This record gives sequence, C-alpha cells and structure tokens, in this order.
Amino acid sequence: VVTGVVGRIIALKLALRVAYKGNKTALMVLKLLSGKSPRLYAFQDYLPNLPLPRLKDSLRKWLESVQPLVSDEDFKKAQEAARKLETSPEGKSLQKVLEKRAATLDNWLSDWWVEFAYLRGRVPLPTNVSFFCTDSYRNLLGNLEPVEKDPIKRAVGMVQACLDFKHNVDTEKLKPLRIGGVLPICMDSFKQCFGTNRVPGEIIDTLVTHQVPKGGSAHVLLIVGACLFKLPVIVRGKRVPNDTMESAIRAAQNHADALPATAFGKGRNAELPVALLTSRDRTKWAQARTALLASGGANADSIREAEEALFCVSLLDGPSGLAEAYKKSDGVDCMEDAIQPYIRDGLVGVDGSKVWFDKCFSLMVYTDARVAWHFEHTYADAHINGLMSEHALVYSNEISRKWRLYKAPALPPRDR
Repeated sequence: VVTGVVGRIIALKLALRVAYKGNKTALMVLKLLSGKSPRLYAFQDYLPNLPLPRLKDSLRKWLESVQPLVSDEDFKKAQEAARKLETSPEGKSLQKVLEKRAATLDNWLSDWWVEFAYLRGRVPLPTNVSFFCTDSYRNLLGNLEPVEKDPIKRAVGMVQACLDFKHNVDTEKLKPLRIGGVLPICMDSFKQCFGTNRVPGEIIDTLVTHQVPKGGSAHVLLIVGACLFKLPVIVRGKRVPNDTMESAIRAAQNHADALPATAFGKGRNAELPVALLTSRDRTKWAQARTALLASGGANADSIREAEEALFCVSLLDGPSGLAEAYKKSDGVDCMEDAIQPYIRDGLVGVDGSKVWFDKCFSLMVYTDARVAWHFEHTYADAHINGLMSEHALVYSNEISRKWRLYKAPALPPRDR
C-alpha cells in the first residue's frame, strides 16, 4: 500500500511538471491520477515551482515591453543597456542571487509581487487597487423583479451564502480550480478569502488574516449609513440562524435611523463617517489609524473589531437605479452606459464612506434588494473572488440552486 501511495505521488509530480508544457500524455496521466472529487488543496504540495527565466530571456521580455512606449532612439539605448547588463559582472551576480532565492522558495516572485505591486503603494485603494463585481444577471437586468425584494432578507441570504462558501473552504470540500478540468492551479489564496485586512502603514502596509479557531466565533462588519456595527454570524462554531441575524440587522438599522441630527447629518448619517478614512492615501490613513488606536476606548475597540471581521456588509440609503436605467435604455445593448452610476458605486463605495476598503471584500445592499461587491485586490486575483461571489449569488437564489456548482452542505446552517 505504501509503495502504491509513493508511486502515485511520484507519478503525479512528474505528470504535473510536464503537463504545464502541454504534454498530452502527461495530461492524460494527470487526469487519471486526480480522481473524481479532489479536495481543495489536493495538488498544492505537488505543483511545480515558479521557473526562473535566464537573464537573457528576462532582458528580451523587458525590451518587448518597453518598445511600444519609447521612441526608436530611446529603444536603441535600451537595447544597448540590455546588452551591457547581460555580459556584465553585475548582471551575472544578480542572476545568481535570484537562482539562490528560487532554489529555496516555491515561488521566488510572489512575496515581492505582493510587497512592491501592492503593499508599498501609497495611493488610495478605491479605483487604484480594488475591483468590483455586479449582482447576478437576473438582478442586473432592470426589467426583471429581484428574486428577493426585502433588502435585509437579501443581505441575510447573501451572508449565509458567503458562510457556506467559507465552510467549503475550511473543510476543503471546495473543488480545486483546474484548467480544462485537468491542470490544477495554486489554491493558496483561498486561505485569505475571509477575515483578511490590509493594515495601513506609513511606509508599507501589511496583510493580516484573522483566523477563526474550530468552535470559535466570528462576526461581520455591518455599515448602516455612517454607523458601524458588529454583527455576530458564527457563535461557538455554529452559524447564527437566519431569523436571528435578520432581527439583529433590523435592530441595527432602526438604531441608526433614530439617531438625532448632528453637524454631519441626521439618522444613520449623524455620526462621523469613519469608514471614509480607509479611502485615503495609505500613509495618511495609517497616521489616522495610529491616532485612533492611541486614543483607546471605543475608538481602538472599533478599529480592532472592524479589522477582525470576516467581511463587510453595507446597507445603502437608496435603490440601485438598475430598473430605471433599463427603462431609459434601449434594451440590453444600451445598458452599459445606463448602469454607470451602479458601477461607480461598486468601485468607490457610493461616496467613499459605505465600504471599509481594507477588508477582503464588502457586500453593498441597495434598498431595492440588489447588491454590488467591492474586493480588495492584494490578497487574491479575480478567479478566487469570482468563484466565491458566483457561489453566493447562486446559493442565495432558490430558483437557480439546481444549477449550483457545489452541493449543499451536509448539515443545515443552524446545526454547524
């Protein structure tokens, strides 16, 4: 038995190494060895390391990327600089440093990529870094009524759908993504799908994921206008039932709407919009965050609770405008221009105060029960978030559950 297991592992590693080069025999072997229902991280230990290109290949690719951006005269200078670096002692020395790094890491580029492409950036996250996702096609198309017309019930359904996806990730029941249903890709980013926060720093940000221990509790950051609430969604390892969660959200909304008028506004907008700080230049936000934490008390507690939340849910003040946009447009072909305000909301959190931009993702719920997603980009690319949002949109829609990609959980939500 041991020999058989070891032989399978060796064959899987060899097949993976060659399959990425398009070898048909290796792809066939990989398909046979993968099994019918591999678990989420089934291939993770067998994936080949990121190959390190030769210095001459790196320089060639650099020249290819530079050529469209410079004049012919400047490109000749770039070619000469590349030739000098390729034959120079400095070029060879730098390549050896990379070779030593590649020999000790699964991916010699990933941590540098995260640091220099994302964490060291000082620009605000909205529009510069983050991206958004729309509601389902049925809800996006304004000539159809949304499946759920009550925004709070829709919010509860979407939260439960996201928790269902989290359950599948935690238990590794989620299927690994495979190109053509055969060739697996890295699934490591799924570990940061929930509870991840990009913490601002004056020079460089840090990415922190709050892990929920087995049998532990977790919450979601609920934003109603300018008011922030801690919404428990998992208590001692079990999900909060739908009716309890709905009552809590309604109580939060009623509390926010009953606030007396202030210089900032009235009702839910009477408080200082603290979430707006997360939309600022990263250094300025880091300085403001340091001051809030240093002040202690409710300020410090609120920052910590926000950063430890699984994700953010925001109840917006008005409708999505999709139904009106559809009426004004000439059908589907003209919807792109008509839904620009909805797209803007998804990118910038309406006015910048309806999203905690540091959070892994935020779900915005309109008064007409349509939703928009906002994703922080640092921890994952779109295929991770796309799979999660697709699952959530399907799971929360009774009509389309029969088409869902993954089976329903073995236990009902209230029993987990």
